[in-house]
This record gives sequence, structure tokens and C-alpha cells, in this order.
Amino acid sequence: MEKFGGNSLRNVKGKLVPRRNKSKRAIEGRDYISSLPHSILIHIFSLLPLKDLVVTSLVSKQWEQLVMAVMSMIPSTILFDEFDMASKIIYANIMILQDYHIDFPQMHQFCLRYSIIAGSKKFTQFVNRTLNLHNGCTIKRLSFGLCYDGFNSNKEKIDKWFRFAMTNKVKKLEFDFSNGMAAGHDKMSPEYELPPIQSASRALESFSFKCGKIKMSNLGAFCYLQSLVLKLVSVVCFSIEDLVTKCPMLKSLKLESCHIPLNFLICRKDIMIESLMVISCYTPYGPICPIDLSAPELLILTLELGFLIAKIDIKAPKLIDIDIRVDEQHTDAAQRQALVKFMGNYTHCERLSLGSWCIQVLSYGVHILQQAPILFHKLTHLKLQVDFQKQELPGIAYIMECCPYMESLTIDLTNSAAIRWGDLGGHFPIAFEFEAEQFWQSQVLPSVSLQYYLKEVKVSGICGKSCEMSILQFILENAKVLEPTYVYGVKNVAAKLVQVGDGINGVYLQKNILTFECLYE
Repeated sequence: MEKFGGNSLRNVKGKLVPRRNKSKRAIEGRDYISSLPHSILIHIFSLLPLKDLVVTSLVSKQWEQLVMAVMSMIPSTILFDEFDMASKIIYANIMILQDYHIDFPQMHQFCLRYSIIAGSKKFTQFVNRTLNLHNGCTIKRLSFGLCYDGFNSNKEKIDKWFRFAMTNKVKKLEFDFSNGMAAGHDKMSPEYELPPIQSASRALESFSFKCGKIKMSNLGAFCYLQSLVLKLVSVVCFSIEDLVTKCPMLKSLKLESCHIPLNFLICRKDIMIESLMVISCYTPYGPICPIDLSAPELLILTLELGFLIAKIDIKAPKLIDIDIRVDEQHTDAAQRQALVKFMGNYTHCERLSLGSWCIQVLSYGVHILQQAPILFHKLTHLKLQVDFQKQELPGIAYIMECCPYMESLTIDLTNSAAIRWGDLGGHFPIAFEFEAEQFWQSQVLPSVSLQYYLKEVKVSGICGKSCEMSILQFILENAKVLEPTYVYGVKNVAAKLVQVGDGINGVYLQKNILTFECLYE
């Protein structure tokens, strides 16, 4: 017969186990944390990451209020990444497939797409819960990385999140819909289009929008905006003049790989933008993009064009930083004249960056057209993106001569294509009839900057080719006040750099001026 009471009980397997007395159970079940002073709880909660705070808010109504108090005191940075969430879900499944040696080329994308669909509800719940906790709070940065599919995604919920950002104290807002393509969604699906907003956000300072559509009717929501970044965006029926009229406080504008109207960058009045970047944009006529602007406050200008045309006129008397690259393999007389004219308008700049196409065009112009040097009297920093092709060498020497007070030189070695000289009947210009290996030895009169001003040189992507070593040796031999020289490249270059140093009596190696860092094998 079984006795009840005492200090032990039988468990389901018939074994005796110690009896827990009531006082112990009461102590273990008591909530000591909630009884702590609110100031201590708030301090504890402030140490938790955002994800844990959201979970903590579900414990009780009291804790939810404390979490909201923490969020109201500390400006948050909130990052929602739907693609990252789905990637973590499928990782284990992909590993199982690998263990069974199952190799399907599209299996990863297939799993990813359906993981996004399966996790959409939980992701939406987490976003909604997080935003509700931040209602009325200051948010430094709110970023959405969404796998949007115009055929299947719920646009209304995204519109709701956008309206939350516009009606709360969000300083920096980011919407990125490019992950939809990475997840294998239909490329023909409609782009996300910003919803209409009744009133503008006074708190919003910066807006970044990737993969979508923006119309003129959307601009009224950004009248206090200072920075706008558009990437892979379709700009519908408005121009930069409309933009600066609707957004008079705009200081920085970046357009990258956008589809814009033909005359988007033509404005009849002054624009007060301080930074303008136009990178690989297209019009209905292709990469042809006429520019006619007056920007009296413009300080930074970046142009990466698919085609350089004569109608590029930017009046910018305060411009100090300019970066120009042309992504094409063709040139003609009109383009060469346009480049020379364009550069001649900005001799007051302090920093200049040129791509390979520009360097090759200058190589031809200085020898055939007998172009006089364009002197950049204020320039201190020069950056060249080249491949040390034969067609680039005269242009490199020419532009270094144009910068008599240059203090810093950066050379990024990239794979560049040789220009096709379309108006020369397919003949290689006579300007390039020289031995590339002997080019720098023939430069008997180094520029003024090499002798008196050049202090810093950085060369990245070096592979150890003879043309690379010769220009490096030329600089080291002629730069009289040079301080640090940093070279980044493949592993086997180090020995060749030692040979370069030995060739000039090892002076620079002994002073630790020549420093090599291996970036890749």
C-alpha cells in the first residue's frame, strides 16, 4: 500500500524522488524582477538588443510600457532585412542536400523563394510589433530590405510602413526592394510605387530608395529633405527643376542606374545642391544624358556616363571635388573636344578623379591636337583609374603635368578596354608610336609637383607587370619630398618592389617609405 506525504514521491516510472515543499515552489515562482524600481529595469532593458526588447515587451503590459519608455529615451537604429531572415531559414536544408550529394543549380534560389513566402507572416508581425513600440519615438535610421514581388507581395502593408516613417520622427529612411530579384521573383512584375502622402515629414533628413518608381506627386512629402539617393529607380514625368522646387532644402542628390527623362538634368534656374552624383543613368534614348545646370553652391560632382556629349554644361564656381568616368570604348572628335572643354571649366577644383577613357582621350589630344596643359592651380589630390595600357601613358604624364601643386596621387589599377578611334578610319593614332617599356625613361623633365610637392602615393591592384614597375620607379626617383608610398597587390609583387628599391640604391626602402600589402594571392 502506497503512503502519501513524507519527503518523497514516486514518479511515473515508480522511482522515489524528493518532494519539493510549498515554500520552495512559492519562492521559485515569485516574480522578483518586476518588483525592481523602474529606473533599474529601464537601465537593464537599455542594454538589450532591439530584437530581445521586442520579445521582452510581450511578457506583460507593464514591461511593454517600460520597453516603450526605453525606446523613447534612446534614438534607435532599426534594420529589417527579409532576405537575411529567409537565408537563415533555408541554411539547414541546404546543408542536408549537400550531405546527400544532391546538386540542383536552382535549388538554393527555389528554397529561398519559398522560405520568404513561408516566413512573410512572421516577418510582418515582427515589423508591425517593432514599429508600434516606436510610435512617437525618435528613430535615427529606419531601413527596410524587402523581397518585393509586384504580383504576389502585399503592397498595402509596405505603404503602411512608409506612412509610419513619414508620420513619426524618422531621420534617415531606406527602402530597398532589390532583394526580390535575388530571390528569383518575376523580373516583369510591377515596380513598387511610393504611395501618396498628405503631409511632409519635418524630421526626415535623408531618403534612400532602391528598385521602384517615383512620381512628381510623391515629391511633396519630401519638402524638408536634405539628402536623396535613388538607385535602379524609374523617375516619372519630372525634372531636377521640379525636384529642387518641391524640395528646397535638398543638399545632396545621387542617381545611380536610374531611368530618367531625357531633359531631367536641364534646369533654367539656380539649384542649391552641394553634392551631385549621376552614375550610369539612362534616358529613353539610351545612355545619352544632356546636362545644363547652374549650381553656385555645388562642391562635389561625380559623373559616370555611358556617352559623353557636347551638351554638358555645369556652372559650379565653388566646385572642389570632381570625378568623371565614361563607360564606352569609342570616341570621336566631338567627344574629345567636349572632355577638354569640360575639364577646362574646373581648374579651380582641389580633388580630381579620372577614368581610363578620359586618360586615353587626353593622350591623343596632347600629342595630335597640341593641346596646351590645363593647369589646376588649387589641385592637391589626383586619382587615376587606369590599366597602364600604352594608350594611357601620355595621358598620365600630361595630367600629372597639369597639377603643379599635387600632394597626393592615387592609382587604382582596373581592367580597362582600349578605345576605338571611330573617326580615324580604324588606324591606330600616330601619337602612340612609341615603345611602352621605354616611355617613362623618356620623360626627362618631371613635373613641378614631383620635385617639390608630392608627399603621398597609393597604388592598388598592382600585379608586377613591367609597365607598373616602371612608373613606380619613375615616381620614386623623381619625387623629392615623398613621404609614404603604399602599394597593394598580389603576393609575388613584393620581391619586384625590392628590386625597384635596389635600382635606386634602396633609399626609399631604408626610409620605410615604400610599403607593400598583399590583398590577394
